[in-house]
Amino acid sequence: MILHTANAASVDDLVLAVWKGKTDEVESILRQGVDVNKAGKPGLTALHLAAGNGHAEIVSLLRDKGADGNQVAKRKSSSDDDGSGFFGALLGAVADAGVVYLENEQKFDQYRAQLRQQQQQQQQAAERQRQQAQQDRQQAAERQRQQIDDFTNQDIQDFHVSIDGDLNVLKICVRDHQCEDGDIVRVTVDGWTIFHGEIDNDWDCIDYPANIDESVYYTYYSHSDGKSYDAHERLSINMYAVNGTGHKGNCSYQDANTGEIRVEGSTVQTQTWQHRGGAGSSASIFLMRQ
Repeated sequence: MILHTANAASVDDLVLAVWKGKTDEVESILRQGVDVNKAGKPGLTALHLAAGNGHAEIVSLLRDKGADGNQVAKRKSSSDDDGSGFFGALLGAVADAGVVYLENEQKFDQYRAQLRQQQQQQQQAAERQRQQAQQDRQQAAERQRQQIDDFTNQDIQDFHVSIDGDLNVLKICVRDHQCEDGDIVRVTVDGWTIFHGEIDNDWDCIDYPANIDESVYYTYYSHSDGKSYDAHERLSINMYAVNGTGHKGNCSYQDANTGEIRVEGSTVQTQTWQHRGGAGSSASIFLMRQ
């Protein structure tokens, strides 16, 4: 029995489809096993022609089928029938552009890698400058604080709080000193701002979730007293003095921000802070399930 099949696609068919930018036709011809590195009329490879015309998707298809970017297009001379005249010259110019594109593609990749490296170096330099500027500001603020003789900075210390039963919430409260009014503070726990605003002489409280895994506990080092403590969880707390007033009562320190902070679970611990405006202190909250 004789099977009648359609004529198989040729390299010239592939080159023509590439020239037209017909991606679907190129895919169809490639499935028929056409040699992608063979030159068609007038002596042009499909890859150089696709690259020269800027058909990026077709370039990718050809490469997936093994097209060699180093394969040099050998156009026929202008005396050849298939490569003569304006059209042959036009195809030749396009193929030349494809050769240049493919030969320089690796250089472009290297340039982009160098550019990324330069950008990373610039970002690192900018980060170093930012850190240095921050350090300079902190040192300047420290020098300013040290110049005030009648003020003693008082940092918050580590808290040690127990939580009984099914209690999974801490209550964190702040209030202004009894002989002050109008201080503005910011309190953060594990980097989250839980309070930012003006405080008065009454307690202002925020509930903070305390998710404790009773099956695991750790030994933590306390920077406040230099001792180690067993705890199921440790939270980081920061008290930041946004401004300072100190304009009422006997504690009239210039630009002073003082007050009390309380951490409440099943047990309660209260501390006093005293900072100049713009200063702050950090501590830990050690939690133990009882």
